[in-house]
Amino acid sequence: MSSFVGNGAKSFIFSKRGYPGSRSNGTGDKNIIAQFNLAPEQIQFILTRITAGFQEFEWSQSKIYGAPDAQGYSMAQQFSISRHTNDSSRRPMKIPWRIQIVNGKGVKVQNQKGGSYMKSGSFLSEKNVFIQLTDMDLYTLLKRTDSYITNWEACMAPSLIANGKQAYEKQQQDWQSQNQGQDQGYAQNGQYQGQAQKYSQNSQYQDQTQNYTQNGQYQGQAQNYAQNRQYQGQNQTYAQHGQYQNPAQSSSYAA
Repeated sequence: MSSFVGNGAKSFIFSKRGYPGSRSNGTGDKNIIAQFNLAPEQIQFILTRITAGFQEFEWSQSKIYGAPDAQGYSMAQQFSISRHTNDSSRRPMKIPWRIQIVNGKGVKVQNQKGGSYMKSGSFLSEKNVFIQLTDMDLYTLLKRTDSYITNWEACMAPSLIANGKQAYEKQQQDWQSQNQGQDQGYAQNGQYQGQAQKYSQNSQYQDQTQNYTQNGQYQGQAQNYAQNRQYQGQNQTYAQHGQYQNPAQSSSYAA
């Protein structure tokens, strides 16, 4: 079994090549090579299971990617790793770690968030390999890979960060320039100012207010009430006729 890091320390590939403890059909054309890409964090996570002294451990993952073929199948990979102290007969295992990689194809389904997953029961195996390792074997492979990742990040991170900052600053400048151009266009065209002037010229609401004022709709009614002296006239009539005053002024009872 061999291991190496590719794509800028973004993946870890296991390939079975007749390593002691592995199962192979032979050498040359009969040798089966399968691979699965693991993220750096996943490599480091598995390494911590060894350094922490886990006696029992299981972890697996599957991936599906690429455009579907004529039959609607996309490339798929399955990876599983486990550590068990005893075998199925309860006997202690001298080689407790088992890694299995299966390459094949499956039906890719899109989820609501834009991602994809493999349809249940659609996976077809094409290459199936596994290997059994001791604690020291697996620790050596993972530790070397972890060291490579750490040194690669320390070496490449400064330039990547600098390039990322420059790209971000350029993106911000382009965005500001674009927004300023739109603001100037609005100011020159007078899109909103023109609408405001139209409202002012048309005097939609002011004219209505002036019409109410000129027509004197309510004021006229008030003037009519004042001119007609509807209630005041009645009061004066009552006062002149002395309808209520006469009984009080009468001296019939006093005589």
